[in-house]
Amino acid sequence: MEQRRISLRNRGAGKIGASIKRPGKVSPRAFFLFFVFIVQVSLLALCPVIRWLCEERAGVMKHVYYRSVQLRYGIMSDGNMTLLSVVALLSAMALIYIAFIRRDRLSRICLAEILWGAFLGLFLASVTAMRWSTDHVAYRYVVMTAFWPWIIQLAPLLTCRRKA
Repeated sequence: MEQRRISLRNRGAGKIGASIKRPGKVSPRAFFLFFVFIVQVSLLALCPVIRWLCEERAGVMKHVYYRSVQLRYGIMSDGNMTLLSVVALLSAMALIYIAFIRRDRLSRICLAEILWGAFLGLFLASVTAMRWSTDHVAYRYVVMTAFWPWIIQLAPLLTCRRKA
């Protein structure tokens, strides 16, 4: 009986494809990064949706206009928007610089995180720098939906590791 068990265990050892590694459990960090990426993409997908809703629905447009006026004279004044644009552009340039200087020492996933953070910074800088869209009612909301993915990206960047 013992011989039979051993032979059944070793049955596929010599066959082609027997040495293929099966995917194991997903690490919590990889799951976290995937979840963060999904949240960021869904927030970025809201930008055209908000603009469309403002053009189609009067109630949404009224609410967005009211909040936009409040934000324009509060935290999202023109000076603050210019400052946000400059900070986002400088951080994107710094992330690109770090990615290319340390590309040999960082893991691939960390390099991808850094480049994704740089892309989000450039996207935020371009959205805040577009003066032709400041007259649109939903401009402040579009800036907010571009701002939060950029901020959310800071958490994974703090956990970047070197190559093993």
